[in-house]
Amino acid sequence: MNAAEARELFGYNQWAHDKVWRCVLVLDAERFTRALPYSVGSICQQLGHVMNVDRSWCARLGGEPDHEWIAPEAFPTPAALHGEWQAHAARNRAVVESIRDAGWAEVIHYDMGSYGGLRASTRGQILRHVVNHGTDHRAQILAGLAQLGAATVEHDLMFYLWQLAEGAPGAGAGRSAPA
Repeated sequence: MNAAEARELFGYNQWAHDKVWRCVLVLDAERFTRALPYSVGSICQQLGHVMNVDRSWCARLGGEPDHEWIAPEAFPTPAALHGEWQAHAARNRAVVESIRDAGWAEVIHYDMGSYGGLRASTRGQILRHVVNHGTDHRAQILAGLAQLGAATVEHDLMFYLWQLAEGAPGAGAGRSAPA
């Protein structure tokens, strides 16, 4: 993986998150925090989980220690959590954009605690994991939104790549592209 590929992959992840957020932001607080029977719980908890995981992995990418996790329940409305999300997304983007080509092959050592202790992965592997994890949870969030009667969106990688190729406004650099 080189820096351009990493930025493209990270850009896709942010674009897809932004599309899902547009569906979430119309929820009222009750539907946003309503317990759902799969995975980590409510839409609020799902998004908080993804934010915390992305934040931890991107800290590792940047050579920083892991951060304390933020309780998503401290943000009981979509708008409140979205503000926190955007701040972390900007920091994560800055980390990804700061890593040059050779840096993506560098091995990072980290402690996964109950998930097997000390581990090592290349930065490229870590970024691929972040995107895969995001895709998994976006699918869960979209299923939850459908259960709540809310609109959903497609978030396929190819749609993002087509928009990049067409020069669509907002595609790339982790910004939202038109639906």
